[in-house]
Amino acid sequence: MAPPKNMIPLETQEQFEELLRPRTNNRNTIQMQEEKKYAPCVGIAFGASWCGPCRRIDKDLLASKTPFVKWYYCDVDVNNYTLGYCGLKSIPSFILIQDGHVNTNMLSNVANLDSVIDWVNDRCFSKQRS
Repeated sequence: MAPPKNMIPLETQEQFEELLRPRTNNRNTIQMQEEKKYAPCVGIAFGASWCGPCRRIDKDLLASKTPFVKWYYCDVDVNNYTLGYCGLKSIPSFILIQDGHVNTNMLSNVANLDSVIDWVNDRCFSKQRS
């Protein structure tokens, strides 16, 4: 199954770990502008083509309704390590990375798009409110 068109495929654990690296000032201007566009939230949606609840969540609609998040899609049949590395055991699951750290509040085993959008909005903006 092809990844959602509005999400970047997360195919390796190394790719995931790169998202956790602190941002440095030695990146080029284009990279820094791209990061600022999505700062401070990076989202990862975990799923699989055989998972009915995963298919029911329209990930392209999720990405379009949360344009402040840079979304990645991790197909657990392609990358079967990162889900467990994040402490998750079921799909569909979602995590947010903020300022190079995995947000400790994760969303797992939910198949309702509105619930996911509400969770993302709450997590991405709660840090900015405090």
